[in-house]
Amino acid sequence: MLLVLLAGYLYAGPVRSYLDARARTAQDRQQLAHLEQQQVGLRARLQALSSPGAIEALARADGYVYPGETPLSAHVAQDR
Repeated sequence: MLLVLLAGYLYAGPVRSYLDARARTAQDRQQLAHLEQQQVGLRARLQALSSPGAIEALARADGYVYPGETPLSAHVAQDR
């Protein structure tokens, strides 16, 4: 009986480690799948933003103007 208990005690550590590693692997695979989906979305956004028109639209949304242009907000402020 004592040998059976000793054998069970000796195998408990490696079995616990194996089960923990299996759980971590499942979590890592889930995170990998999420990151791969995120990468697909980012690649699509990069492709969409790689055109000169898209870059110009983003710059204008941030308030950038070409040299010599006057932003519309400056006209509104002068009219008041």
